[in-house]
Amino acid sequence: MTTLFYSNKCGHCSKLMSMISNNYHLKNNIGLEEISVSNHEMIRNLRNVPTIYTHENNKLLAGKDAFNYIQSQLDLHLNAFEDYSTFSFISAPEDLANVKSGFAYLTSDGGYDVPNSIQQSENKNSGESSKENKQNSEFEAFMEKRKNDVPHGIKRV
Repeated sequence: MTTLFYSNKCGHCSKLMSMISNNYHLKNNIGLEEISVSNHEMIRNLRNVPTIYTHENNKLLAGKDAFNYIQSQLDLHLNAFEDYSTFSFISAPEDLANVKSGFAYLTSDGGYDVPNSIQQSENKNSGESSKENKQNSEFEAFMEKRKNDVPHGIKRV
């Protein structure tokens, strides 16, 4: 774990703390110690704030080094989906009741396509789409033309 020593009266500390609070990973992995009330064992070694104490290598990083450390951690742990929610949102969960796969494909129209779902099997049973019908008929025509164009060996009886 890492500890940030800060002062409520320091503008640089406020800026560094906002960088930390905007990243889910950093927010949960950096302890905060306000220097005026802290009883931390490293408090006597501090010369200025903000200062970061890294427990894994027992280093004190002050000022610009503290900002560089936080920036390097931000580069390693970019916010993706983790800041927005701790759960997944599905707009129509009844459509996905018997999903065998743990993922879905996003479609270009903003929807989703879930492999092996009831919805997908119902679509296949109810008939193919016109685009799929057209592609299938074009493929069948291509295969028939190919069968006629490719010379066949002599059949021996």
